[in-house]
Amino acid sequence: MQCEYLMPYFSGGKLLTAISYISNLSPKAKVKYEAYLTYRDMKSKNITMKDIGKIYHVDKSTISRWIKEVEKALEVRRYQTLEPKSRAPINTIRKRRLSYEDKEKIIEIRDKYRCGKDKIAKYLKRDYGTIISPSTIHRYITKLSSSEDPMIINRGKVKTKRKRNTE
Repeated sequence: MQCEYLMPYFSGGKLLTAISYISNLSPKAKVKYEAYLTYRDMKSKNITMKDIGKIYHVDKSTISRWIKEVEKALEVRRYQTLEPKSRAPINTIRKRRLSYEDKEKIIEIRDKYRCGKDKIAKYLKRDYGTIISPSTIHRYITKLSSSEDPMIINRGKVKTKRKRNTE
């Protein structure tokens, strides 16, 4: 990096800075650059991309992609673009987890008070001091099967006053 200040005084200064950048590349980026150099040197000798791919143990489509990347980097003079990009997924699914005790508390409150997500969140805060958002409670309740949800299990057992009076 320090040689940039001296480069205007030397002829071929751009070449020296390019060499310094190329020497600081990662090994994977250097392989791309070397593949480009072999392609450029072997172009006149009628050697195909498939042959270059065999040298570097990759497919010919990979070699052609590398060549395009290197040519673009040389044109812009930004050799950092040859570095491998992140392969991490862009959108990852968060895993929301409730502890076993919290799940038991939710079912207990739902059985005792027969209420929805908002009131369950209030009862959890009031009785146990745990803060769980209503949306988290809703996601847990919707994943419960009908045999586990106390509201559904006790639906037939609970009778209203009107039904009792008619019988």
